[in-house]
Amino acid sequence: PFWLWPCGGKQKKAKARADESSDVEVTPAVTKKPFRVNLSQLPLDMDGEELEEIVADYGKVLKSAIVAGNPKFHTGWVEYSTKEEADKCISEMHDRNMIDWSMLLKAALASN
Repeated sequence: PFWLWPCGGKQKKAKARADESSDVEVTPAVTKKPFRVNLSQLPLDMDGEELEEIVADYGKVLKSAIVAGNPKFHTGWVEYSTKEEADKCISEMHDRNMIDWSMLLKAALASN
């Protein structure tokens, strides 16, 4: 679900047995928190596939979603693995005009 974020925390070292005679220290992989861009004032006829197609121009999309609920416009979000990709999306999408849509799109980096 979109409201769950990967858990952060301090990296811990764990001991794993390679064989009975020796111990090998293994460092677990660290899950890097994605950079989420919140979008608002999306056209009512925009679907998730169209949103992902548009935002893919700015970097590799990890996840994206359209959130319905406002009768005047949709909101949504997109996640990228790097801040540079998220910043590029924001600079290109914020205050963007869409054909046949009277509102300017809004884009901002989500607070962590």
